[in-house]
Amino acid sequence: MQKNLASLIGSSVGNGPGAQTTALTEAPNLQWEENAVKMIILITDSPPSSRRFYTALVQITSEQIFPLLMADKLGDYIIDTALETIETENLIG
Repeated sequence: MQKNLASLIGSSVGNGPGAQTTALTEAPNLQWEENAVKMIILITDSPPSSRRFYTALVQITSEQIFPLLMADKLGDYIIDTALETIETENLIG
């Protein structure tokens, strides 16, 4: 992931933070494997236009926002969340 992110080149086209909301809106329409643990990771180069919107979204989905200073913990969070989801689904099943 780090290699792929490092290869990206940022460019400003004037759409700013609004494009983040568009990305989140489109994410559920992606093709997912039937039994996959579904997780959306939004990495941006600009702050959200409405911090309150993202704070509310995180509360609704019981997820987290990682500031850039905590980026080193993202991998652990992804793995832990996936394992917790799988364990919960196994218990329900």
